[in-house]
This record gives sequence, structure tokens and C-alpha cells, in this order.
Amino acid sequence: MQYKFRETELEHAKRLGGNIHRTRQLRRAITHILTGHIYSESAWYLVAKGLGELCKMAAVKLEGGMLIPHGVTTNREFITALVGQLKSTADPAAPQRARAKLLTQGLLPGKVPYPYSGRHGRVNVNDRAREIVTSTFTTLGNGGSYADVASHLNNQGYLTATGKKWSKGAARSFCQNPIHAGFATSYIDRRTDGTSNKRGGLLLTRIIQGMPEPLIDWDTFLACNPVMREREIVFVRPEIKLT
Repeated sequence: MQYKFRETELEHAKRLGGNIHRTRQLRRAITHILTGHIYSESAWYLVAKGLGELCKMAAVKLEGGMLIPHGVTTNREFITALVGQLKSTADPAAPQRARAKLLTQGLLPGKVPYPYSGRHGRVNVNDRAREIVTSTFTTLGNGGSYADVASHLNNQGYLTATGKKWSKGAARSFCQNPIHAGFATSYIDRRTDGTSNKRGGLLLTRIIQGMPEPLIDWDTFLACNPVMREREIVFVRPEIKLT
């Protein structure tokens, strides 16, 4: 089944007071629940908090038709019952099983991160991605900081994945993504609401099939991101021997 929001992300965020981060959380949670991809209890929590908003939206399309027909009077109880019905038929473990299967095959689960492209677990490195990544790690390797990386990328005319200018924080997150060395990232620790603690330990899987020739090696990645040496890192593919 195909679901689509009638409002764009920016239109939705504007109506909710301009909080784009919260809007993305809400839309992602609603989509995951409606498609049966329940990744954690936090998804249910977000939708429970946003049931009133979903009533107002009448904005989720189901195979060309409205989940809630436009103009039809709805209430919180109706939406709660509808979401409860969808929840009862969902398979919460399905996303985790699909992710684990891809990882055991050496493929990347989930969306391919910027600036790479690809699908079905395979990461493609085009000329633009190669230039962005190699110049970024060259800057770091020459003693540059994350702020220097941001300045360099802005001077070269490259934008972030969201089409904005680079900041120090955006550059830090970009540089510290192990995908550049050919690793998929999972997280060891969980918060009380079931979501991943992205400040905790890391589980890294070498995606041998999905990205057989990463642009940098692990030693270079660590040398350019010395703070990553302080993180707990577990390599879940024991045949990959790294120091």
C-alpha cells in the first residue's frame, strides 16, 4: 500500500508552528505505523501524542484515496480505533528482521546516506560524492577542523543533504559517519522509550557487498576523527580484523 501526505513537509511544519524537527518525527511515525513498520514503542508514543493532529490533517492518502476522506467529520476516538486496528495487524519485528538479513549479506539496510546514491543495499559512489568525501578527509588529514571542513565545502559550492550551507555541526556529523569507511552503523544502547542512544556504543558491520571499495580505510577514518576512539565500538563481523 502507498501512503502520501497531502501537505508538504514545510506546509505541515508551518501549520504546527514552524517546528520542522517535530514535524518530521510525527510524519515518520505515522508512516511507519500505517505501513506496519513499527521500529519502536516511541513511534506509537509520537502518534498517540499526535492523534489530534492526524484528525486535523485528513492528509494521508491510501492508494489514491484518503485514509480519512476530506471534509468528513472525525474525532479522536475514531482515529484511535483506526490506528489501533492498524497496530493489531502490524508486525513489529519485521523491520529488524529485514535489517538483520541485509547486514548478514553485507548490504546496507535503510536509506543510502548523502552524498552517495544507490538502492537495495548497494552504495554507489559517483564523481560528486567522491569529490566531497575525499576533499573532506583531505582537509581533516591536513590538520583541519570540522569548521574548516564546513568552510571548504561551502567555498566549493556544495550544500548539505537538506540543501543548506554547511555548519560545524553538520560537518561533524557527516565526517563521523562510518559509511565513508564502508560500515553500516547500529547502536548498542537503548533509551527508556526504546529508541537508540546515538551517543552510546556502536555496532559496525562491514558492508562488503554493498560497498566493496569505500573511499577511505578505517585507520584514516579514526585518524581524522580521533574522538571516535573514545566510543565503544563492536565489529559484528568477526572476520573483519581491525585495530
